[in-house]
Amino acid sequence: MRRFICMFVAIATLMACEKEEEFACRLMELGAEQIGSTTATVYATVDATDYSQIGQMGFCIRRSGSESYEWYTTKTARSISYTFEDLTPQTTYEYAVFVMAVGDSWILPSHKFITLAAGEEPEPTPDPEPDPEPDPKPDPEPD
Repeated sequence: MRRFICMFVAIATLMACEKEEEFACRLMELGAEQIGSTTATVYATVDATDYSQIGQMGFCIRRSGSESYEWYTTKTARSISYTFEDLTPQTTYEYAVFVMAVGDSWILPSHKFITLAAGEEPEPTPDPEPDPEPDPKPDPEPD
C-alpha cells in the first residue's frame, strides 16, 4: 500500500509540475479600406500562440459615442477581413478585433473610420507604380 501511495504522489507531482503554455494573442495590423457611405471593409493580422485554442474571432464595431459593440465572427486565421454593410453615411465608427479562447475573451486595440456622405464615391485606389525597366547592359566590345 505504501508503494502505491508513493507512486500516486510521484505521478501527481509530475502532473502538477508540467507547465502549460499560456495562450496569448496580439494585433499585428488593423486597417480599413474601400470605405463608402454605407459599407467599409476592415482587415487585421493577429498573432496567436495556438490558433486551435481560439473558439471564435472576428470584428466588433460601434458608432462613435455608443456604449455597445455589434459582433461579427470570421474564420479563425492569422489574417481576417470583413465587410460591414448598412452603415450610416458621414458617421465615425470604432472597430476592433475580438478573440475568444481558453475560456477568456479579448478586444484588441481599436481604430476608427468615417463613412462618406450619401452619394459620395470613394477615390479609386491608384495602381502601383511599375518597377522601372533595368538599363540594358552594354554589349561587350569585340576584341
